[in-house]
Amino acid sequence: MRCIIVTPDRPSHDIADVLTALDAQVIRTNNGKAPDSPDSHYAYAKILAKGIPNSYFLDENVCGANALTHYETTANEIATALKNKVDIIVVPVRTGAALTGISKYFKQHHPSTKVYGVRSHDSAYPTIPELSTGDLPSVADFSDVTGMEVVCAKEAFLMTRRLIREEGLMVGPSSGAATCAALKVPLFLLMPWFRANFRHFFLLKRSCANNLQE
Repeated sequence: MRCIIVTPDRPSHDIADVLTALDAQVIRTNNGKAPDSPDSHYAYAKILAKGIPNSYFLDENVCGANALTHYETTANEIATALKNKVDIIVVPVRTGAALTGISKYFKQHHPSTKVYGVRSHDSAYPTIPELSTGDLPSVADFSDVTGMEVVCAKEAFLMTRRLIREEGLMVGPSSGAATCAALKVPLFLLMPWFRANFRHFFLLKRSCANNLQE
């Protein structure tokens, strides 16, 4: 069996080297077009598939099995690893399949768990293409998603560097964006509590300050 992977030039060459070591043929394009563009790497892959006998074009953007796999495996692994005690999950949005599958699983099996998607946008900084706030593929279904967090690309890249330097995690900007969102979402969820208890919180803080002065 022969495997041909067509990809834009954006992904790391290390990834291509690993795929090549696994006997895949990697064809890198340099156009960086959107998936639905006739000049994109997706379009080129379709042309290859039509010209190669008995070949199949595997498109993660429209394949329902993509989201189903995350529903049956990824979500279950998260729940099992954390002994079904999960408060909040943040998931980077690429094709939307992971967020679709994970949110659907937790909505059905652990409805109290909140699932947030993470996307990226920054007009003044190189964006994270796979998390851009453009149109989503048809495989995405966010009806069970609690909410969406948009992280600026600069913030995500800086967090990625911190994860590498401080935690020894060789991750990419998608993980950096997810970490940024994971730090923000709990604070966002606490805002109603602060609004409801602001007066008592303020009085307590002032009382403590007065006691310290005395």
